[in-house]
Amino acid sequence: HARQFNIIKEEYSAATIYVLEYINSNYNKNPSINEVAGKLYSSGMYIGQKIKKETGKSFNEFLTECRMYHAEALLCETNLKVSEISRRVGISNSQYFRRIFQEFTGQSPNDYRKQLLLRSLNNILSFKTIGIWEDFLFPADGTNPWREPTFPKISYSQ
Repeated sequence: HARQFNIIKEEYSAATIYVLEYINSNYNKNPSINEVAGKLYSSGMYIGQKIKKETGKSFNEFLTECRMYHAEALLCETNLKVSEISRRVGISNSQYFRRIFQEFTGQSPNDYRKQLLLRSLNNILSFKTIGIWEDFLFPADGTNPWREPTFPKISYSQ
């Protein structure tokens, strides 16, 4: 399943926590650092420096990371087209989205979804769950469920 976007740490200042929560709530609406700084009655430059100093990441790095976590969840939980997922996470250019997603996960969005499907199938067919099927596949009475079916002979008497 998709990774969780859990970035808030206790040691962050109230302003940094506010910015990160704002990003997480507005990632699909193209939030800007100046927009969120205005809500804190501060400048974008000051808030940007504060976030970078406390977390080691910029506003835009957090915004992109948040978008990618949400994109992973949508790829995992829906059958939406990649272009629609791109739009839903606030990136209007789906080619740009594909490139950023590839950088973030190491896989294209379509390959990521295929990998999730393969993992799900492997879990279903794994030895952990094979016990459910053992009696069907290998009946205790030794019969072979895969043999050719036999039909009773019908005799017509006159």
